[in-house]
Amino acid sequence: MVEYFQRRYLGAPEQLNGYIQDEPLLVDLNYFEQLDQEKIFWGFVSGASRLSAEHVLARVGLRQVPLVAMGEAAEKPDPEGLLQLARSGHSIERVFYAGDTVADIQTTLNAQAQDPGRDYVAIGVIPPHLWESERESDYITTLKAAGAHVVVERMTDITVDFLREI
Repeated sequence: MVEYFQRRYLGAPEQLNGYIQDEPLLVDLNYFEQLDQEKIFWGFVSGASRLSAEHVLARVGLRQVPLVAMGEAAEKPDPEGLLQLARSGHSIERVFYAGDTVADIQTTLNAQAQDPGRDYVAIGVIPPHLWESERESDYITTLKAAGAHVVVERMTDITVDFLREI
């Protein structure tokens, strides 16, 4: 089943011409440029393969970004990947981790427990298929119950001003 899905999603081997090409992007390059202008270090911890994650990031216009992909760290909610980024040589006192699953929220809380010298903030993000659906409020409740400090509808709601305020 997994192999079948991967073939459909990724397409022909190494060509990435499957459904991945049609997957909507949730942010654009300008989003990351704004973070860069404010000297906010950012990166990705992905449950996707490096090939798949880099392909989607390239569609946004990002290349050679801080990324911990599937198989490069323990699976979430183990915080190993997030801790790798947080300890990547930057002087980071506060880590904001945005994710759309309970495992993402738990990853943040687990990172806080293992790295108490930093402040970890779990930001829940509603997945696009739930936007404006009857299930959206239930999902917000689920993410908050899992420990999310705050829940937003879209990644683009996480602006520089938003990060300064929480």
